[in-house]
This record gives sequence, structure tokens and C-alpha cells, in this order.
Amino acid sequence: REATCITAAFVFSYTVSLSLTTLAAISFDRFLFIVKSESHRKWMKPKSVLAIVALIWIYSFLIAAPIFFGNISGDAKFAYRDRAGTCFPTLIGKEPYAIFYSLATLIPISLMAITTIWTFVFTKKFLRRDYERRKIWAENLKAEKSVYTMRLRNLTGVFGSLLLSHVLTLTPFYVTTTIAFAIGNDRIPAVLYAACPIVFLLSNISNSLLQLYFRRDSLMFCPCG
Repeated sequence: REATCITAAFVFSYTVSLSLTTLAAISFDRFLFIVKSESHRKWMKPKSVLAIVALIWIYSFLIAAPIFFGNISGDAKFAYRDRAGTCFPTLIGKEPYAIFYSLATLIPISLMAITTIWTFVFTKKFLRRDYERRKIWAENLKAEKSVYTMRLRNLTGVFGSLLLSHVLTLTPFYVTTTIAFAIGNDRIPAVLYAACPIVFLLSNISNSLLQLYFRRDSLMFCPCG
């Protein structure tokens, strides 16, 4: 029974890290595709992608491993939680583990935010420069202004949806998990505690759906030529 609990808690920690890191990799790929298109064409080959996937799995394992081995040595503890319906790391009074896990999961979240905002700002500036160049030679300035406005609206819609998806699905889970590590999940409302894992899983679904439209729509305003 104890081995099952440890395994379940490790799988939980590992899959959370794996999901976050995969989403961060997708966001970074999008950044390269638009901002550094030459580098994207040069480096994003099948072998490179395979190596990145392997690094994602290794990195995710390294995030979950300290708590797993800490449980074996007695420095950390996995325990069954009724609210979670599974075994969960209990890190109250284990500040090094709690800080490590919180920071390690914050890295991919920060990468998603930075690359998404950077890509949006870069592309917005590109659209503005393109519009300024076109209107010099434009016979119909009003039509050029309309096209620019439409492309800017599409750009804002795409990246706004991505950021909103990340904020709504990842923030509640990260904050709730961090609080649970620090003070225990008994102080967190049961409804909130039960809803957060479900909302977190939606991040993978919502991100995938947005990606279906991203590549097509991004060609309307992409400086990747």
C-alpha cells in the first residue's frame, strides 16, 4: 500500500511537471517560428525535436525525483488526501522541498509568459512598420488602414486568447498547490481543491485547440516569410 501511494504521488508530480514543460516548449517553438524564423528553420529538425522531447522528459523527472527520494529517506512525505483522491506530497515544515518544487514549476510558466508577450510585442511592431511602409505607396490609404486594423485585431485575439488560457488554467492550480505545500490542503476550500486539477487539465486541451488556429492565423501577420 505504501509503495502504491509513493508511486501515485510521484506520477502526479511527474505528469504535472511534464505538462507544464511541454506547454513551455510549445510556446518557445512559437516564439522561434515568428521572432527567429531563420533559427527555427535551421534548428527545428526532426533530430532536434526528438532531443528536445527527451530533455523535457528528463527535466520533468528531475523536478519530481527529489520529493520521491526524499520520501524514501524520510526527509519528505507522501500521504493520501481525501480531497485530492490520491496520494500527494506533504511538504509542511520541509521548506527546501517546497521552495524547490514551486520554483521548478514556476520556470516553465514564466517561460510561457515571457515568450508569448515577447512574440506579441515583436509582431505588433512588425505590423506597424509594414503599415508605415505600405501607406507611402498606397493608392487607397483607407483600405491599407483597414487591413492593418484587421491584422492587429487578429493578432491581439490570438495572443490574448493564449495568455487568457494560461492565466485561467495554470494560475489557480499553481497557487493552490503552493499553498497546500506550505500550510496543508485542509485549509483550502474543498470545491477549490477539487476544481484546480480539472482546470489544470483543461490547459492542455485549450492550448491544443488554440494551436489549431494559430499557425493558420499567424500567417496573416507573421514576419517569418
